[in-house]
Amino acid sequence: MVAPFLFNSKNFEGKILLLTHQGADPDAICSAAVIKSFYKNKKIEIGIPENCTAAAKRIAEQFDIAYIVNPVLSEFDSIVLIETSSLERIGGLKKDLENFYGAIFLIDHHSISNFSFIPKSNQLLDPEAISTTEWLFKLCQVYKKKLTEQQTTLLALGLISDSAQFAHARTYTFEVMHELLKLSSWSYTDLLALLSHHADFSSKLASLKAMRQARIFRSGEFALMVLPLGGSFALNSLLLGGADGIIFCEFEKRKNQTTLRVCLSPYVLSRLKLNLTKDIFFNIQKTINGNFGGHNAIGSFVSENNVSEKLILLFLAEFTKLVKKIDSTAKLKEYLG
Repeated sequence: MVAPFLFNSKNFEGKILLLTHQGADPDAICSAAVIKSFYKNKKIEIGIPENCTAAAKRIAEQFDIAYIVNPVLSEFDSIVLIETSSLERIGGLKKDLENFYGAIFLIDHHSISNFSFIPKSNQLLDPEAISTTEWLFKLCQVYKKKLTEQQTTLLALGLISDSAQFAHARTYTFEVMHELLKLSSWSYTDLLALLSHHADFSSKLASLKAMRQARIFRSGEFALMVLPLGGSFALNSLLLGGADGIIFCEFEKRKNQTTLRVCLSPYVLSRLKLNLTKDIFFNIQKTINGNFGGHNAIGSFVSENNVSEKLILLFLAEFTKLVKKIDSTAKLKEYLG
């Protein structure tokens, strides 16, 4: 069995950059930290475009994970993209990556939309995996890579986070978590505590104010909430509170781009048997040019220029087409006031 690039030390000669997506989350930072720990004697840095989430920062502090914000790509010999499903997800480093002359590798669990310039031999993809950390664990099992206690703890943190505490999980996900908890010295409760955060009052106020801008739509039996990207919303709370899907959409003037992010509840997946990227984003791209990534329940679509309203309505229209397959009388309606 030929080992993939990830376990071939020859691919980690020179100066290597492990580059996550912008707004790096626990799955991204944990995956990068584990890969870096495979090659302790190599010159490897973790890079994050623009910023990372509060949970990722807490993990980095807890496990002493060093990272560079907005690294200079030309200073490296090779780049490994981690949990990055499209060029748009690396923000302001997009052009630098397109002009990078060294080797580029990719490991991810999303459906990929625009990395045709990366050779297939340099890609490790599993769109069925719930998280990149789950995918990493599977690769380690297949290629008999022994994991340390800290590596298993980091993989567990990434998996818990990206599965929304197992709201989006498959049978194999629970099997992986079972194995990780056996090897980690951390309890599940302690892992959850590190991922959770009690926001200060100003953060709560900012989120609650942003909630005033929420728009509510009904598509058949489903309630969908549209919100601006700003605000540190607790997705689980919103979904458990009654929304079947959360849609974040906002135009960022500085980047001249519109970003649509979607999170659907397990109930929606169970009823519609859909895949966001294949069943909705792919069709949206026929009308609005853009790049997208994600998997069954969570995904994002990014397009140039201010097309926020058009993008929201297109998503809702495509979603309603799927709803009509189980309820031919289903209609789309916005609830005002």
